[in-house]
Amino acid sequence: MSYLPSTIGLLFLALTVGHMLLRSHYDNSPTLFTATNYALGSDGGFTLDFKKNHHLKGKKIHRLSSTTYWGTYRQQGDTFVLKIPLDFKIGRQAVFQDSILRFVEDTVKFEVSRQ
Repeated sequence: MSYLPSTIGLLFLALTVGHMLLRSHYDNSPTLFTATNYALGSDGGFTLDFKKNHHLKGKKIHRLSSTTYWGTYRQQGDTFVLKIPLDFKIGRQAVFQDSILRFVEDTVKFEVSRQ
């Protein structure tokens, strides 16, 4: 009797649970600030959640669902360089001024709220 199917199944289960725990850790880490733009997305807008551990969570709200994107960011003074895979085009560098996050290569602006 071969243990290969059982081993593959257990490996897949361990990988899935590990991925869930990793996402939970990133999601529960403290937030530095949240940037929101209600013009992006089909219904509810688009939110970028900047975590203190340099992880970035993007959330696009749809009528009946939402799409979550995960990535990282690097801060250089007032400039944030984003590395997040999105299914729409947006600039990769944003400048933080007052309570607005403005993308350098775009006309997109986000309202910023601190936690």
